[in-house]
Amino acid sequence: MENEEQKEDDDAAGASKPETEYLGKLQYELKYDFNTQTLVVKVVQAADLPAMDMGGVSDPYVKVTCIHITPNTS
Repeated sequence: MENEEQKEDDDAAGASKPETEYLGKLQYELKYDFNTQTLVVKVVQAADLPAMDMGGVSDPYVKVTCIHITPNTS
């Protein structure tokens, strides 16, 4: 009975863990110019990026998203 309870606990713990998918390696540079308030993101190198279509012939790409967060002023 104890082994069954342990297995159920393990299954419940595993359900809460998100599965991670390996999507390759990415080397990048970030440069911020305080005078002009511009951010430059430069992709230096990418490796092992998988093709994401069924035929395996799609060109891999990098998607960069930038969000603006305002600091709390209390």
